[in-house]
Amino acid sequence: MLVHFPQFFSIGVKALAKFTAPTASAPSKSNAKSRSAPPAISTIQLIKRIIRIWYGIRTSLSMTLFYWIFCATLLWFTAEWISSLFVGIQEQKIIEYSALFLHISCFNYIFLGILTTLRYTLQGVGFTRLALNSGVFEMIARVCVSIWIVPATGFLGVCWGDPIAWMSADCFLIPAMIIVYRKLKSKYNLEAGLKNL
Repeated sequence: MLVHFPQFFSIGVKALAKFTAPTASAPSKSNAKSRSAPPAISTIQLIKRIIRIWYGIRTSLSMTLFYWIFCATLLWFTAEWISSLFVGIQEQKIIEYSALFLHISCFNYIFLGILTTLRYTLQGVGFTRLALNSGVFEMIARVCVSIWIVPATGFLGVCWGDPIAWMSADCFLIPAMIIVYRKLKSKYNLEAGLKNL
């Protein structure tokens, strides 16, 4: 079942409103004001959380960038040595293939980082179907690589199977995340709400 974003963040506000509701039977102006206060508070909290989503994406992508640079640099110089830990040093052909796989994979980790960040962000804000669709794009890319690229290029196509799948998912996730964030901004009037914070 799809959990909608505003309903998720309004659970605490509704519980607070019920807990602090007045016991008097005759409503007054002061009671009406107190009852109208929780939605205003929830709107401010919601705006802050929308801003925090974008801040979390930028922070995660920055961490991904540093991780990518570190791994790419490390594996560029140590891929063959790492491969030799699992097979005998005399298996030079296997070590060469393994090093090629590690080189191609590590230089495309940036696309995997984008995929992971955006997919779980969409899941976290309640758009689980969009996150699922990215997996469909990834699966289609893997099937296409297996059918056409691997027979044409051999082991090199196998090495590019994962990166192409990551890129395909990103081609869906990046526009989807932009559209979702813009919808949230327009729906809750983020620019106007920032002036009241």
